[in-house]
Amino acid sequence: SYMIPENLNEEDLIFLENETQKAIENGCKECNFRHIIYSTNISVEPNGSKVFFIEVDCPNCNCDYKEIMGVR
Repeated sequence: SYMIPENLNEEDLIFLENETQKAIENGCKECNFRHIIYSTNISVEPNGSKVFFIEVDCPNCNCDYKEIMGVR
């Protein structure tokens, strides 16, 4: 069990989980390598919107990038 910060809800975490799963299945956007190193984050903006993003490091082609997975 884990604590959900008060500015997030269970639907946000489900959205993050689903979008992360898609990103992992797609692999690196440069070389399609499946075994990427990644971290995910949620940024809560001043207007209350939530930006879900993933940071990827690819050990195969050495690219790294940050990509927005969605906004709610």
